[in-house]
Amino acid sequence: MAKRISFTVIGSGCSTASPDPMCRLRPDPCCPPCKDAFANPLTSRNVRGNTSAAIRIEHDDGAEPDTIVIDCGKTFRESALHLFAREDIRKITLVITHAHIDAFGGLDDTRPWISSSAGVQDHIDVYCTRLTHDGIKKTFYWLFDDPSKPKSTNHLPKFRWHIMPDDEDWKVCGITLSPFQFHHAKHGTQTTLCTAFLIDHSVLYASDVFYIPKTEWTGLREKLREKLTLPTRDGQYTSSRPRLQVAILDATSVFAFYTPHFSVGQAIATARRLGALRTIFTGIPHGYSHATWEAWCRAFAQHHAAVSSTPEEGPKGMPDLWWDWREQERRAVETTNGERDWSERSFFKHAMESVRLWESEEALRQQKGGPARLHGIDTRPAHDGMTFSWTSLQPTHHPHDARAEGLEPHRGH
Repeated sequence: MAKRISFTVIGSGCSTASPDPMCRLRPDPCCPPCKDAFANPLTSRNVRGNTSAAIRIEHDDGAEPDTIVIDCGKTFRESALHLFAREDIRKITLVITHAHIDAFGGLDDTRPWISSSAGVQDHIDVYCTRLTHDGIKKTFYWLFDDPSKPKSTNHLPKFRWHIMPDDEDWKVCGITLSPFQFHHAKHGTQTTLCTAFLIDHSVLYASDVFYIPKTEWTGLREKLREKLTLPTRDGQYTSSRPRLQVAILDATSVFAFYTPHFSVGQAIATARRLGALRTIFTGIPHGYSHATWEAWCRAFAQHHAAVSSTPEEGPKGMPDLWWDWREQERRAVETTNGERDWSERSFFKHAMESVRLWESEEALRQQKGGPARLHGIDTRPAHDGMTFSWTSLQPTHHPHDARAEGLEPHRGH
């Protein structure tokens, strides 16, 4: 039996969200997206909450749809007020990706959901790994049944915790979330893991990542191959199976080297390896406006490869898509943003350089500012409230014979 599934971006910003307070408190100069967000707080796409998403599963029997909310950060309350009514989100199930406050800082704000007078459910199911659970417990100890810890009130959210495996499928609200443990931050010898999810074999969601270990790449490729086709090392497709519909990837670093997060170039290189039909950037900081991100994405979709190609032979001189990244691989673009250059021209220049640097292992040794060697792909920036949907079919079918709807393709290659 088919299920209709929709995916809504609840928050598309970084940990500090957007607009940035310093652009209000020290407004000379105020960056373009913050200026727009201050002027149009209810409608601006430059208003961004902490990275979060909602998966809505509709049922054929007429039962109330289930809603999975991925991450519940510091801006959860504001996001709920702004988007939940619009998306008709009431009863919720939570999935937490990692134990950083921008992923779980809003847990205490869920108490209205289980209020005796106006609540919509008697408890909230929360799914996460053991590592994430224990990290949350150290911070929000009063949300757990621990008689040794003091509580200031009895009116607290009631959670039912589900400790899930790191490397086995999760069944949540009737759909499959396949987890992968990506590296998010490095503190000395300690690595913070963030759980990325392959959702219903249709969408990859990786909100906080700076490095994907070989073991996770191997597991991800094996999981994708169950129902999808993947590109070969030289970018060819040898199967008639469908491709990954959407990859939603962290791009908080934009062009810089910043250990906790991908840059634009890393996100695009990852999307190429996955063969994603569409790539959505999330975790976007203030600085460059949403319109500037969109303009570059449209232009990039039409970027022509710098190497010759034919449909029969494929690209000649194609870089190896599967070259090995080192965990602390430094491929940062030298920008002028210390001088607060947030122009479209600046973005276009630095974005293409970031793409080029991450295309191949030898890119750092090539002439600085040389052309990107590969065709552009369909990319776009996320915004709070962005929604798309697809139909999940039974195992005898491919899960997205019907393509993701709500994302009009950019004209490109």
